[in-house]
Amino acid sequence: MAAERAADALQPHAHTLLGLQVLGMLSLHAALGAAVVQRPHVVSHWLGEADQLAAQVPDDLQGNWQSFGQTNVGLWRIAIGVERGESGGAVLDMARTVDRAKLNWRNREAAYLADVGRGLARDRKTRAESVDLPGLHRRDCQQQRRTLPEGRQCRDPGAACTRCPAWSARGVAYQPPSRHGPVITHRSW
Repeated sequence: MAAERAADALQPHAHTLLGLQVLGMLSLHAALGAAVVQRPHVVSHWLGEADQLAAQVPDDLQGNWQSFGQTNVGLWRIAIGVERGESGGAVLDMARTVDRAKLNWRNREAAYLADVGRGLARDRKTRAESVDLPGLHRRDCQQQRRTLPEGRQCRDPGAACTRCPAWSARGVAYQPPSRHGPVITHRSW
């Protein structure tokens, strides 16, 4: 994969903070690519590389290149885990490693909440927790559910209850497509 080749090529040259941050982001992209093509051992390798690199740079989402640091690796770990089908307690454990106070961009926090909510909603034991995630039902999170591919799955009225029970349980309703495409609305808004 391209990200793997690029990371391998950059590794001997990454000696500065910026070089480590670029290499770290390439490692995260390589891990995501491996998850998509279902290569779990490769995912583990690249997430491990990203963890090691993140330990060498300050955890500064605003100051680091592409926000690379331990917090960002935690966010990617959750997204990749949910992509791989992880759910319930495993997602909760990953979510506990992320310091939400550092997520000072609303879209970043909304994506985090959407990923954690999707992972929790898949497991019957944690489904109720997915409904009650603090902040999940703010307007910016609703916007993420409209625009992110993960959130768009809720537009399918037949899949809303099985693929994303947390959102359908909170009143997410399907509306037929308008000239701008299908939308998700919240009944209480």
